Amino acid sequence: MSFVLSEIITHVGAERALSQYHGSLRRAAAAIPNADGFGAGLLTCADELLGELEHGFERDVATPLMSAKIPAQRRVFTVRNLGARAETGMVGLVSNHFTLNPQATAPTVLVIEVSAHVGRTGAKEDSRFGSVDRFGLDSPCCGALDAMLGHTKEGPSGLDWLDQLRMAFGPVRLRVLREMDPAVRLLATAIVHAVLQAEAVVTEFFQTPPPTPTHLIVVSNVAINQAWAPSVLSTSAHHLRCDSDGPTVVEGFSLRSTPEALHIRREGSAVRVEAGELMETTTAQRRRVRAPKETPRAGAQPQPGAQPQLGAPEMTTESGPPPLPHDESLGEAPSHDGPSRDAPPPELSLPASITSKIAETPAMLRARRQLEDVSHNAVLQRTYARPILQALLQGLSVVSPEVGIAQMLVHGVGGVAQANKLQRILEQGPDSPAARQTLHQMEAELQQLNHEEALQVLKILTAETR
Repeated sequence: MSFVLSEIITHVGAERALSQYHGSLRRAAAAIPNADGFGAGLLTCADELLGELEHGFERDVATPLMSAKIPAQRRVFTVRNLGARAETGMVGLVSNHFTLNPQATAPTVLVIEVSAHVGRTGAKEDSRFGSVDRFGLDSPCCGALDAMLGHTKEGPSGLDWLDQLRMAFGPVRLRVLREMDPAVRLLATAIVHAVLQAEAVVTEFFQTPPPTPTHLIVVSNVAINQAWAPSVLSTSAHHLRCDSDGPTVVEGFSLRSTPEALHIRREGSAVRVEAGELMETTTAQRRRVRAPKETPRAGAQPQPGAQPQLGAPEMTTESGPPPLPHDESLGEAPSHDGPSRDAPPPELSLPASITSKIAETPAMLRARRQLEDVSHNAVLQRTYARPILQALLQGLSVVSPEVGIAQMLVHGVGGVAQANKLQRILEQGPDSPAARQTLHQMEAELQQLNHEEALQVLKILTAETR
């Protein structure tokens, strides 16, 4: 197995020139051996300021890889919308459009870039993020993400794109981001957004992999719109593949989607972002990992000569299993005086037909195999726990919603407060609309968990039923 993302992973969290970034991406894709062909996809915001990035991706990535077989102007499948929101089906369409020989045994290499963006104004060493000069006027950038942070009313906004962004971030992330230093607030928002949208692309690959041998490289970044040369901040890189055994992780790394875990600092005229954890080289097949380099945590005393950290509130953690974020449609929220988070699940009587089916569901078997693939590396587990978890619930909601609900009931996922509601839904029948709707709601709630919490839930759900 070839590991091709080392150069890109090394620069995750670093600001780079646009041409350097795309050069690394092209070299990574070209290094995969025995490729039958290449395909390119770009997910970006509809903002006109992203034109340079789109042109650079086509010129420096797609054209060199695909010029021998694909006519000019037909080399990039592009999704543009307000806020750069991943749309279900993108991976399948990119695969369908660029798999030239469906009967080939050699793999097709698909490259998908996910680009959020943010504006930067002021001198390089004393710049601020969140706006650009548009024809002499100071304008929010990204305008869609700025609108999301500014919309604090509960309930639907009446704008589908805005509600989709709010749902992806969730109330906890939004609250933390709104409290951050205004000089970097929209930069942190764009970082979290890019990470989440790349996860959505990875999730689709896990849930509905292409039918032919395929390597998928997914990278995400924040394009920095400024008065001088364009640059990008790399936020994640993923290398996945699928064959007759299904989709697996080859290598990858991502910044955190938890805003308080991001450490933003200046390195001269550029910015550097690091996660609030030990940083490791991460590859699913490597058994030897170099010693990690420790990064400063929020609240730690700065070293002499160190640049100040910008924007991130101090991070706190809680012990115990994670509760699902409360959704009123799933019943009453637990009282602070109610059962402990560590309380055992209630005694439940589940039909034998359901408990036996849990172990036989293809989605469950696939999730167990994918979790095993990354089990040797803690950083890989955190990086891919949530996409594997989401793909699992999507698979169950389509085929066997009662299996997912039964698994949650057996292991008490979501706490005692939701158990009775789930039990009643389960009793309505294996294919009831209520069961499917509930599983979809839980999928959205689980998206709000951080990586460690998602890993906990995934391990619980994929545990063998006794």
